[in-house]
Amino acid sequence: MNKAQIWLPVVLVAQLLILATIVSKHENIMANGEVVYLRTMPVDPRDIFRGDYVVLDYELVHRAKGLMQENNLRADNVYLNLRTNQRDVANLVSVDSTAPTLGLFVRGFASAFDHSYLPKLQLGIEKYFVEQGAGKELEAIRGEAQSWQTPLEMRVALGSDGTPVITGHRFSPIRTRTRFAEQEDALAQPDAPPQHLEFSIENSRLAPLTLFDDQAHCGFALVHAETLRPVALNRNCSKAVLKRIELFPGDRYQVEIDLSQLQWQAKGQSDPLSLAEVDRAWNGFRLVYQGQVDTPTADAEQILSARFFRRGGVD
Repeated sequence: MNKAQIWLPVVLVAQLLILATIVSKHENIMANGEVVYLRTMPVDPRDIFRGDYVVLDYELVHRAKGLMQENNLRADNVYLNLRTNQRDVANLVSVDSTAPTLGLFVRGFASAFDHSYLPKLQLGIEKYFVEQGAGKELEAIRGEAQSWQTPLEMRVALGSDGTPVITGHRFSPIRTRTRFAEQEDALAQPDAPPQHLEFSIENSRLAPLTLFDDQAHCGFALVHAETLRPVALNRNCSKAVLKRIELFPGDRYQVEIDLSQLQWQAKGQSDPLSLAEVDRAWNGFRLVYQGQVDTPTADAEQILSARFFRRGGVD
């Protein structure tokens, strides 16, 4: 008997033991882990389905990237400290390179910063496998370009070491739609960059939804798509008085923004930079609801962000 014949059974047994350990750990987390919901981001519906699984993009991962970039945090294992809201949706509090001793957290895996100085971060639950034929319900979030979307909220059990395991899903009670008016206008010039952004929110839940906004839309912030860090705009909302807006079930609220206006231009070293004409310095943008910055409401954590958009339109 040669060495290959001797070691082959040993290797197979070792692989089976490792697999059994992983399965046992996941089953234990599913049975005993702390359960939270992780909100996913609106994505291109053409790319979400890949055979028998769904590609997931988590909002808190983007926020964690922003904190890692801001604090120059570089580590293989990172720990996202969480706080849940009234609907058990987890929101990011902070990011550390060492495991917390108390509180709720999820462990992520980071790799080297890329050419744009953005960290690459994954939780290990970016694929949601579905049974054949069970994807019809999930197709509610697909739609066509610039259509209404209902992002998924993934039900996740967390192990004592922060390991996440997906145990199910539900749909967000709030639908959103992001589009440029020019892309709906047959008379629009095809070579001109779109600049009239429309972001709509629909209350699909059973209870009223409270928003705060004004004519300048100081209730909303423009952020970098990858990190969700605010873009420094050429406007001052520090003294804005926001109006209370009640959305009853089925009601909609639409934000219309002309990106060529001075208040929606980014602060440059000398002159303001037009987002509608120049986006080479960024990897796209999102519009997010922030409400009253000084006195945020519980509903502020419920509002989803707009789809990713850049100079060429909504992706």
